[in-house]
Amino acid sequence: MQALSRSFSWDFSLQLKSLLSPYRAGNTTPSLSQLPMVQLTATPASALADEPVHIRVTGLRPLQMVTLMASLKDEKGNVFWSRAFYKANEVGELDLMQTPAFGGDYVGVHPMGLFWSLKPKKAFQRLLKKDVMNSPFWITLNLYDSVCFEDVITDQVMASQVVQRWFSGPGLQRVQIREGRVRGALFLPPGEGPFPGVIDLFGGRGGLVEFRASLLAARGFAVLALAYFAYEDLPSDLLEIDLEYFEEAANLLLAHPKRMMNSRPIHPCVTLPQTRTFLCLCFGEETLLPMPQPRSTPGERS
Repeated sequence: MQALSRSFSWDFSLQLKSLLSPYRAGNTTPSLSQLPMVQLTATPASALADEPVHIRVTGLRPLQMVTLMASLKDEKGNVFWSRAFYKANEVGELDLMQTPAFGGDYVGVHPMGLFWSLKPKKAFQRLLKKDVMNSPFWITLNLYDSVCFEDVITDQVMASQVVQRWFSGPGLQRVQIREGRVRGALFLPPGEGPFPGVIDLFGGRGGLVEFRASLLAARGFAVLALAYFAYEDLPSDLLEIDLEYFEEAANLLLAHPKRMMNSRPIHPCVTLPQTRTFLCLCFGEETLLPMPQPRSTPGERS
């Protein structure tokens, strides 16, 4: 019996030595810090909202399948989210600039897919930034083990990262405009200028929408975000608009000292066909920026 006990102890000692042998060279003992650690990185962590973000994951098991999820809350508390399923390579890494998603809200190689596929948790909500000057969108990226199909994910988060998406840069100025009939906000880049001039007319929802204008100003344009109905004392309905209102707004920007005098007169960025027609008559087709094309279905890149 004692011989059997000594044999068992000897065999166990040999197995233990073989497990610890990789650590004996450095005269250390195994610890959690020496085990592979899953890391999720997103760079830059803080940037303008139109700047690409490079997302990478390291420390996964070879060929491990995972879920990446993005989520944010707008200023009203509405939640927007997206997710995609990925498979790690042979060394346990993901690089969204190279690794294709095989399911979720999109498929294929889309480095910014988690951002442009964001959708509302509650139907019929639109993602719009209200305060463009003082706060960013805070987008949380979470990594989950395995493929998560459920809308409510109960799995433990393997790794997480928060990125800030800003709509203004240092030194950007915002000037509220209430001159004559014109209502809007003028965004000016830092410096004395002069700068190319742009009038931004955002869609047909009414009110004053500023996030596109502020981003253009952060890239070096003098931009007038122009409200033209359903705002302050402007007409409440799109059909009540006096088209000469746009000419008055254009003349206001043309007269601004920081607008580049040797550039084309004005560059309206507008989606409504009837408004584009009038502006073409006033300023010429070549002065209009290309009309943005809406995304046809959720999760499909335009």
